[in-house]
This record gives sequence, C-alpha cells and structure tokens, in this order.
Amino acid sequence: MYRIRRFMAGFLVMVLALALGIPAFAAPEGKQQTDRKETAFVLPDASALDVTSCRYTQPEPEGAKVPGLLSDLTGYEKMLENDCLAVYFRKEVQGLRIQDKKTGYVWGGLSSDKPENMNQGWSAMANSLLTIDYLDANTQSGRSSMGAEGVTTVWEWGKEQGEAKVSFDSLGIALMLTLTLSEDRLRVEVHRDSIEESGQNALQSVWILPFLGTVEQDTVPGYMLLPDGSGALIRYQKSSDYVSPYNERIYGKDVSVDNMSVAGDLIAKRNNDYLTEMPRITMPVYGAVHGAGQQAYLAVVEEGAAYASVYASPAGIITDYNWTGVRFDYRNSYSYPVNKSGKSIITTQSGPEDFDCAISFTFLNGEEADYSGMAVRYRKMLEEGGALPYGERIDTELPIYLNVFGGEVKKGLLWNTYQRLTDVEELKAMTERFREEGIANVTVAYEGWEKGGASGAEHGTTKLDKRLGDQGSLEELKEQIQSQGGRFYLVSDPLSFDEDQARTASRAALTISKAYASITRSNSLLMYPTRYFARPQKAVESLGETWEAYPAYDLLLRNMGNMIYGDYRRNAPATREETRQSFLEALDQAKGKLMFSNPNDYMWQYTEEYVDMPMQNSQYLFETDSVPFLQIVLKGSVDYYAPYANQGFYNTSNILRMIEYGAYPSFVLMAASNDSLIDTPLEDYFSMNFQDWDPVIREVYETIAPALIQVEGARIQRHTALAEGVVMVSYDSGVTIYVNYTDTDFPVDGRGRVPAKGYLVWEGQKL
Repeated sequence: MYRIRRFMAGFLVMVLALALGIPAFAAPEGKQQTDRKETAFVLPDASALDVTSCRYTQPEPEGAKVPGLLSDLTGYEKMLENDCLAVYFRKEVQGLRIQDKKTGYVWGGLSSDKPENMNQGWSAMANSLLTIDYLDANTQSGRSSMGAEGVTTVWEWGKEQGEAKVSFDSLGIALMLTLTLSEDRLRVEVHRDSIEESGQNALQSVWILPFLGTVEQDTVPGYMLLPDGSGALIRYQKSSDYVSPYNERIYGKDVSVDNMSVAGDLIAKRNNDYLTEMPRITMPVYGAVHGAGQQAYLAVVEEGAAYASVYASPAGIITDYNWTGVRFDYRNSYSYPVNKSGKSIITTQSGPEDFDCAISFTFLNGEEADYSGMAVRYRKMLEEGGALPYGERIDTELPIYLNVFGGEVKKGLLWNTYQRLTDVEELKAMTERFREEGIANVTVAYEGWEKGGASGAEHGTTKLDKRLGDQGSLEELKEQIQSQGGRFYLVSDPLSFDEDQARTASRAALTISKAYASITRSNSLLMYPTRYFARPQKAVESLGETWEAYPAYDLLLRNMGNMIYGDYRRNAPATREETRQSFLEALDQAKGKLMFSNPNDYMWQYTEEYVDMPMQNSQYLFETDSVPFLQIVLKGSVDYYAPYANQGFYNTSNILRMIEYGAYPSFVLMAASNDSLIDTPLEDYFSMNFQDWDPVIREVYETIAPALIQVEGARIQRHTALAEGVVMVSYDSGVTIYVNYTDTDFPVDGRGRVPAKGYLVWEGQKL
C-alpha cells in the first residue's frame, strides 16, 4: 500500500506584507479527501535548480570494486589480532596497517614511505601512528612524528594490546601510547599523566592516525564523512585550489579561550551578521569510505572530545591527498592585553589542559560501509553506553512545536519599557484554535515569562510577570495543553545574559585573558549585541532555583545543551571538562522533562525533545553532500524539530526535507502584531504574528503529517539517493518514504511514481 502527496510551487507573498502584519495567505484550493491528495503550496522555490549542490545527497557513482591499495604488507609485522582485525606494524615509520579479516581489505596511510609529491615532514605524519605539535621557547609552533629522526619508541606487545613509550628526545617531550583491539574496533589512547615535558619545549597538540584511509586525489571512489550540521560528505576529487581546510572544534568554540567577536565581512558592504549561525559540531565522530557499500571506518572520540577539533583536508590544500582526523589541543593560543589602551599580544597557555585523549576506529564492510551504516553503528554504540535511554514517544497525531514569546524589553528614549507579546490567556486561545483546526498534539515553549521579559528579566529570576497572568492561569494553560496530548515547557537560560540582566563583575565567567566570557555580534543597531556567559557555578545555582520554584514544569534550557566553557577566575577556576561534568551532575537532579536546542551528544541522555535541528551542512566549497547522519542516529529515540518555518525555513524544498529527515515542523509566534517587535531585541524575527501564520502552519502540518505519522517510533535504517534530487528513506518498521525534489515524476519499480516536488510512502514488511 502507498500514499502519495504532491505540492506545486509558486510565489507566497512579499516578506514586507508579513513584516507589517498584513494577512496575505489564501486557503489552498482543490483539496480532495482521497489517498492521492493535491495540495496547492504557494511557495517561492528553485530546488530543482540546485539538486546537484552540496545541500542534497548525491547518488553513488557506479564503479568497480575498490582495489586493495595497501594489500602489500612487505616490511610490516603482525603484532595484534582477534577474530575481526589484524594489526601490522612497521618499525621504520612507526606506522600501522589494519586488516579487516572478513574482506581482507587493508587500511593505513601512504603506500610509500616517501612519495615524490610529499615532503619529508608530511610523509612522516602521513605514515606514523602519532604526531605532535609543540611550542618552542619563543612560542613558535613545530611538528614531529613518531617515525621522524630523533624519536625513540619502546614497545611492549600482547595478543590484543600494545603499549609504547614515545620519547621525542630532541624536544624533551615524552608520552605513553596504548593500542587495544576489541571485536571490529581499534582504540588508541594517550594518558595525560604519562606526558612529560623536561626542556623548554611544550606539548601543544596530539594527532592520532590522521591519514588513516587517505586517498590521493580521486584514485578511489568514496568520501570523508564530517559531523558538520546534519552531516557532510567530501567526495574524493582531483586537487583544487581551496584556501583552507575544515577545522572546527567539537562542541563549538570555547568562549573562555577563543575570540568570540563576530567580525564584519571585509568584502561586503554589510556586517557578516545573521540570525542563523553556522552549525556547531555536536557529535565527536568522523569517517572515511572507500567505495560505498564496500569498505569504511567510523572514528569516535571517546575521551578528550571537549579539547578536540575535527580537521579535514581535501586534495589541493598543501598536499594532493584527501585526509581527515582529530587534533587534541593541550595548549591554546589566545590574545592577552598588555595595556589599558587595548593593545594585546598572542600567547599560549603556560600549563597543559588536564585530559586523556582516546579515539576508536570501527571498521565496516558491505551494507554498513556508508554514511547510513556509520550512523546506525554509532547509534548502537550510544545505546549500549546508555547515552540514548529515551525512546521517542509514539503519538497518534504528529507533534508540532511552537516557541511563543510572552514579554520583552523595549528600547525607550530615556529608559526602557516593557512590551507584552502574548499573555497566558492569549496563548490558551492560540492552542484552542489549533485544536479546533485538528492540530491537538502541540508542544509549546513559553519564553519571556519572567518579570521584565526575555531580555529584561534579572538573570536567574523565577518571578512570573503579572502582566502575562498569575500562577493559577499558568497552571491552567499547562493542564489544557497536556490534556490535548501536547507538552508545555518554560524557557530558561541559566547560562547567558545581557548587560541589563546582571552585573558582569559578579556573575560572568572570566576568559584566560581575564576578560568577561561573551559573544559579540558586529551589529551596532542591535539592542544587546553582546551576550555574557555566567560562571558555571552560578548557572547551576540558577537552574536549581528554577526547579525549586517550578517543580511541576518541564523546561527548555537555552545554551546549556550546546555551550561548554571554562572559567579562569583565580578563586574558583573551572576547566571546560569540569564545566561539562557540573552541568551533567545538575541535570541528574532534573524534576521534569527537558528540551534542548541543538544539544551536544552528551546531553542526549536527558533530551526529551530536540529543537532547532540542523538540516544541512555548512556549505563549504569542498563539501559535496548533505546527509542526515544526525537524524539517522536520533530517529526513534528523540522527538526532534526543524528550524522555525516562519524564519527562513519555509519553501517547497524545506518542507520536503522535513519529510526526508523525519523532522517535525516548528514556528516562533506571538499574539501581538509584528510592529511590536520594533525597538526590541527580537527585531531579527521579522514576522511572528500568529494570525498571519495560522494558514501556513495548518498547510505545512497537513502536508507533513500523513508521511511522518506512519513512522512514529520507528528508526531510519537506510538513506539512499536514487538519482539527482530523489532519495529513499527506509525505516525498521517496514515503511519506506521516497522524496522527489525535481520537476519530473520519478518511477519506482512495483511501487508507482514519486510525484514531482512530492513524496510517496510505501508500507512494506517490517525489517
């Protein structure tokens, strides 16, 4: 059996009409109550023109079996072995070859010790098991690898474990390295307490097998997988003149170390300042594929992720090789002020960060050897480790998420005033209107409920603004929403605040350069361009006070899900890892369910619902595909929602993408007219009026619901591009969803046709 829906593109309205609060939506015409349902979507869209871009998943090229480029093991000695893997070692370069015993395929670095197209330093790094970056007495950075001259390595080998004392004799740096085999996984670990520094040089970073699976230009079909946004692929190509590699911190930048000012674009006439920020890395993973469906490995950072960066270099950046890995940073550079006029110098941390670093490589073959297989395997690893304890709640009606603003501060000539946007009774009427329209399963997050509004309330306050209602009416609102099958959350931000919400001297964390931890947007027109970040201890205390005041309420925690940073106060310092642990310990005391915005993987165990999920990659020039790696991992475990449809995520291709990625719709709303946003910190949100968006909300919901309701509670098992602009998503319940972004119907053997700009749902046998 199958169900088909089609939607047609056109023009919606001018954005100006929305901004002015003018209703400009007509009811859809020609709706038929049949399984095949025509829906007239009036949307500006050009998705058919860019289906070959990195915004979409591209079909795999047909090709022969990938040859074993490293199958010649001459000069390598077998040192570790179990039923799945055999590890070979070459003393001359201190490098490994890992053989997948099921297929015989061999993984490693370069095929030659010293290739002609790579200098000595790079070839040593590419072939060695471990490489370090170091700082000399003048804080100049250098690099050395295990296989380089002047390095002494003493190994002790067992059956499934090896340990080495690595001494960079000329640098005065030494460390211990451990290899451990476990089924189809190789774990490599460096213990912090084994690191020795005896001279003037200091350890800066550690690289572990960065060139594992490296490919020279396009000599092998396949790709590198990055945890960028929803997931990104960099297909192996000929060398190109890219300016810089992919180099991003896992879990995002550290506001206590990194410069967090958002600079203007030097080649533009406006600030490089956007409402939607670049995706952070929320998963400590990456991978490589040699022939989709043939050979692959998945790398997972198991320890030290808070201090690690994913680095990927496509062919053409310094070398002709595609390679990717993780760099663990023990010391960071930062800007240190030297006088009151603002002059500063670049220096580095005097002491190293205190953490162990460990990474595991899981080797996959056959159907597991692609991004879908990697995601399914990572999901299994998280489940086995207890990091995905929740099962997605199975609803009879599809959920929809509404972020509703209650009140906000408004800029005044002499002093600021208060702007009421949605009081409790108006929110009650809003949800009742949805119920009457057939949308009962509504998840609502109420923001700006505190006295003074979202940006005007004292940081940490738990007082409800009486201009919105009283505690009794708030309780009635919660019970009304829950009785209709929905969820109600209060929005709380224990981490960040603006200059009017708290005294920075007493509440803000200090950076390593003794400034207040903050992020500044380069836009002088904003009411509050700078957001400060609270000391971790203060953030935990604020969260506890909110739970104490509202024990019967669920919370949406802004920033706490995806921001971790240190605090360099002299009397109570905290490292980035200590902050992460303190947040986790605090969440163990949660009194209700928790919702997070784009949370990091260590928060998933607490996540009931996930909002603002990234739906594509960052679109770097060298990225070739967006893939739903993140969605494959989480579908069936956590309810997740796409970005707000009324803030730039509303066109035909984005509606289809929600269906493809299994993401529920979301909107940010208020009862007040759109001109109420003028002179408030919410001016970025150009249109939020509920009456304006009501027809669109119903149309989006009625388009997505028939598809996604059929996979409630199910997990994505495979995601495949059948052709340019056409994808197939298979669930373990036996349901398969086909999505077609093109202007032409796409035939599926035995299952009918996927309509242009539409989708088809096929109900097959449970997997």
